[in-house]
Amino acid sequence: MRENYFKSPYLEMWIEGGILWGIYQQGIVVTKEVAVSQIKERIRITNEVTYPIFIDLRGVKYFTKEAREELKKGDGIKYISAGGFLINSVILRIFGDYFIKLEKPTVPVKLFTEQKKALEWLQKYKAGGTSTSHKSSFELKVVL
Repeated sequence: MRENYFKSPYLEMWIEGGILWGIYQQGIVVTKEVAVSQIKERIRITNEVTYPIFIDLRGVKYFTKEAREELKKGDGIKYISAGGFLINSVILRIFGDYFIKLEKPTVPVKLFTEQKKALEWLQKYKAGGTSTSHKSSFELKVVL
């Protein structure tokens, strides 16, 4: 059951099964303004509780540099235990590889081409899971 559902012209978010879900609308360019808005809504709907996050990036055209800066630090990663990102394009793979290798996020992140595998991986980062520490080293894995 979806809890705390939110929808904007850019993104739908909700909590379901102990995981925060986010699905971007088709053709979105994520700017700093979009990133700041989604961060505020994410913190609001999670009520400042830490969750693993599943994000469907398949609708995203790209993230601006300013958006990436907002999403990788401070409130951008606050209350997130891990991130599973669903991708389906070469552009998103390049973005993901770049972000992971050069930006060095402080929570575990993986890129997936299958939703089921992403959700299975996120299970261990749910409250009470085995790997909820934010101090874990960052790992790059693309699951096909």
